[in-house]
Amino acid sequence: MSRRRRNETEEQRARRELISDFLSAANIQSMDDIQELFKEALAGFMEGSLESELDSELGYEPYNVKNNETDNSRNGHSKKTLRTSMGKVDIEVPRDRNGEFEPKILPKNQTRISQDMENKIIYIYAKGMSTSDIEDHIHDI
Repeated sequence: MSRRRRNETEEQRARRELISDFLSAANIQSMDDIQELFKEALAGFMEGSLESELDSELGYEPYNVKNNETDNSRNGHSKKTLRTSMGKVDIEVPRDRNGEFEPKILPKNQTRISQDMENKIIYIYAKGMSTSDIEDHIHDI
């Protein structure tokens, strides 16, 4: 159990304990490990957001073809390397069969995401929101 800091709320203490437990379980031992963790979270968020965008464009979720009202369909993924303030991050971008998918969150040919977007994703993630919750939030926006 961690010691209580002066003026620390119960929520802050609980969050600090969760972070400590997580860092221990993930075998985080250096700042490089933390940076890799953030890069993985960023990649997961971007991939999930792109998948949600494709779901919206096609009008159905993966493997739910009985509700398919389009002649277009999913067609695998392509690799893309993003340049971020934390270094290069490899992601997989979903494709559609007709080649009509134009992502909004990460347009074609864009390989850099803004520092502001990175900071917001990391902030929301650090507040305890899961990557799928963040994806849902961005999808709603």
